[in-house]
Amino acid sequence: PQSKYIGIDVSEESVNVAKEHHEKNGEFYVYDGKTINFDENTFDTVFMACVMHHIPLDYRENTISECLRVLKEDGKLIIFEHNPLNPVTMKVVNTCPFDDDAILVRVRDLKKILKKHNVKMKVRYTIFLPRKGIFKHLLFLEKILFPIPLGGQYYVVIEKC
Repeated sequence: PQSKYIGIDVSEESVNVAKEHHEKNGEFYVYDGKTINFDENTFDTVFMACVMHHIPLDYRENTISECLRVLKEDGKLIIFEHNPLNPVTMKVVNTCPFDDDAILVRVRDLKKILKKHNVKMKVRYTIFLPRKGIFKHLLFLEKILFPIPLGGQYYVVIEKC
């Protein structure tokens, strides 16, 4: 209840929608795509959910650097992305109008960028099975399968040192 949520987006329209529909502890700002308009060491956590694949290749390194800049020491940057090694994910992304501009991000490419920073990271793959029907009873297996790079999505938890 005491937490504060701050969201940024390059889309002014999306920011306006978020302002209209979010609870009182949320603030939303338009982002210029280059500089996150907050001081260094501002946030405990920075969370990016399915954002990186929409960022042009030549802006990705800067985006991660900016996220780390505004992150407090011992803070966490969590990047959640579609897994380009999963054929079902690729089919979904290739047929989704929202993903017309998408260039999916491999874990190795994120690691390459993150090696330039003083961080610790762990990778977890997820969504190996459908969430409903007969598979619902097998979801416990995902806790075992997380190191296998075939899940439909993955997340990287990055700790700033």
